[in-house]
Amino acid sequence: MLTAKFMNQKGFINIILIIIFVLLVGAGIYFVSIRQGMLPAPSQTPRTTPMPSPTSTSTPLAVIINCGNVATHGADMPSYTADAQKIEDCFWSNFKTGATAALTLHYMGVDTGSNLYFFTECTSGECKIIGYEQNYSANFGGSKSAKDYFICAGLTRDSGGLHALECKFKDSTRNILIPSYSKNF
Repeated sequence: MLTAKFMNQKGFINIILIIIFVLLVGAGIYFVSIRQGMLPAPSQTPRTTPMPSPTSTSTPLAVIINCGNVATHGADMPSYTADAQKIEDCFWSNFKTGATAALTLHYMGVDTGSNLYFFTECTSGECKIIGYEQNYSANFGGSKSAKDYFICAGLTRDSGGLHALECKFKDSTRNILIPSYSKNF
């Protein structure tokens, strides 16, 4: 009878150890995913950055105001970036005044996502939006797709965010929403 009681306790201890192990692994995965979701704060400090040009093979240097990063979990979903309004204000005002600015839109999935890099390009008082999209995957050690450059016909703004209009990619044309922040999603 003593042996049966000892075996039952040994089985119970194994179950407790498995539960603790699963909790530790889950906490580790949670903290890694939170760390990947953290984006740097927006900076309006001018810096010299290579600006992509879909029509040229060279990348000219320009002083670009980095407005920041806006992140969301998918197209047509609100942003979870608390400073999204400030970032969009920066990009919109630079677009309207003819200054060169940059904004990154980050679509984040569970293990795949996409980054869209937007730049204002202004000549002779007329501005357009250029940039590129790059998809990524965390599966099998991680990978990134080739850059798909685009030029947008225009940029508008409403309470939902910024709307890059008729963005022409290599094989498609689409409108892109840079969503405003919502704490209720």
